[in-house]
Formats: sequence, structure tokens, C-alpha cells
Amino acid sequence: LIHYAKGHKLAPAEGIAQAIELVRTYNCTHLCVEITSLNLWVAEPYRQALSESGLACEFVEVNARGDKHMRIATLAPWYGAHKILHNMAATQQLEQQLRDFPYSQLVDVSDAAGHITGVLSLLNFTPQPVTPIEQQQSTRMPIPMGGGFMYVPKDNVRADIKESYI
Repeated sequence: LIHYAKGHKLAPAEGIAQAIELVRTYNCTHLCVEITSLNLWVAEPYRQALSESGLACEFVEVNARGDKHMRIATLAPWYGAHKILHNMAATQQLEQQLRDFPYSQLVDVSDAAGHITGVLSLLNFTPQPVTPIEQQQSTRMPIPMGGGFMYVPKDNVRADIKESYI
């Protein structure tokens, strides 16, 4: 279930503040951040902010594996099996990039979503095919975030969720 996906430029402090706010808003159990060769410079500010926030949320480093287009392509079977839902009101950039794939000029949001398969494997989590959200009161699903962030909520049930098949 993708609650929020947006690609925009933020200063590092703004990105960290937004990540902590989304963890708080969605009551997340994990905060996953894409790490490149500068992992200490990227990871430590997030760990520190998470620690200072007092939130019970595990920090997970996600390595940028392979090519962006390959990561995005790994989502196709998941969408085909209806294992991913979108909050249509907050994922317009993601939907547009996935519709235009592989010809989209921008792939930042869809690339972040492409990390879903790797993170779920890392967390030993296997989502089952979803049915309408009203029937999924206890399902836990991933939330990708532009810029390589991902939030895994404790409770994803919200009235504004609609199914989206791409």
C-alpha cells in the first residue's frame, strides 16, 4: 500500500524532518533510506533524528543495487499480482512515471518504489495479493517515498485508499 510518493528537492535537514514526520504520521516500524558510497554521511543524521524523536522505529540502510530501470522493472509482477495498492490522491507522480516507463524522463519516484522488492526481502516480508482495503484491516504493506526513502507502517488502513492497477 503506497500512501505517499512524491519527488521533490529538499535540503538535507528538510528531508530528514519530513522522513521523521512521515514515520510519526503513519506509525512506521521501519525507516529505510537508500545509501550510496557516502553511507555514514547519509545514515547518521537519520539515525540521530530518529533517536531524538523517541519513535519506536528501526532504521534500515538500503543499498542502491543494480540499474534504476531494473529496480523499477521488478515491480511489474507485483502490480500484476495486485500486491501493491496506491493512495490515488498522493501518488500521482509515481503513477505517471510508471505509466511512462521505460520512456519517462524522470524516474526518481518510481526508482524509490523499485526498492520495495529488495526491502521486503531484507525484512523477510511477503505480502499476499490484496483485496479491497475494507477487507484488509490488519495487513501491513510498504510505503515508498521519493528520494529513496521507504516507510513501513504498523497500520495502513485509511478511508482515502483506492486501488490502482498499472
